[in-house]
Amino acid sequence: MRKGEAFVGRVQSAQVHWKAIERKVHPALLEMAQLFKECGQARESLGPNAPPELAASIEARFEKGCDEIFRRFSGPVQPPKGYFPCETIFAGGLASHSEEIALAEFLHWERHKVAHSQDMERYNKQDGNAARRILRTMADYEGIRCDRKKPKPFKGKVDHSIIFGFGLGLGLENLSGEELAVFFDRFCPGCREAHNANALRRQRTEFLRALEGAGLPARAHT
Repeated sequence: MRKGEAFVGRVQSAQVHWKAIERKVHPALLEMAQLFKECGQARESLGPNAPPELAASIEARFEKGCDEIFRRFSGPVQPPKGYFPCETIFAGGLASHSEEIALAEFLHWERHKVAHSQDMERYNKQDGNAARRILRTMADYEGIRCDRKKPKPFKGKVDHSIIFGFGLGLGLENLSGEELAVFFDRFCPGCREAHNANALRRQRTEFLRALEGAGLPARAHT
């Protein structure tokens, strides 16, 4: 194989997969993924010691953009309550939560893949495992609040987890492994290399199992 042929073949394959992706996912997902990529790259450009107010403005831009996308694509028939992962990860939805509670819920999910609200119920029933998870989340939270210290890395890539968080229910569950890789190659803001189809498929399966364990209805996936 001549130099460059492999690259050309990969580009052509991606173009074929992209047509299938556009058929399988809701158009709102494509807009949300592009918004997430732009905001993620803007956040990364600020560097590790970004002023909090600038980071907050980028987060606000993402939330406002998501709200606008939902308004434009919201139809007369609404999905049932609890349909989207964010309703499991953030108990009651983000709209009713303070930033502090939302951050704690986000950290808890990323660290343990267990809903914070679910573990709080277990904690109140004196479940030791839930108590230890809650305490770990509190340590991560206070490290950010008091010391501006990033928590230790989570298992898996946070950008991937966030994309699964807003993409499942909008068609991301319908994609094959190869289509997932093409989707993430286009929209993942943090990765600089081509994504692995099998790894993404495994991460999606683990994410869906965690959601089902937290009470979200099971979804068929490729």
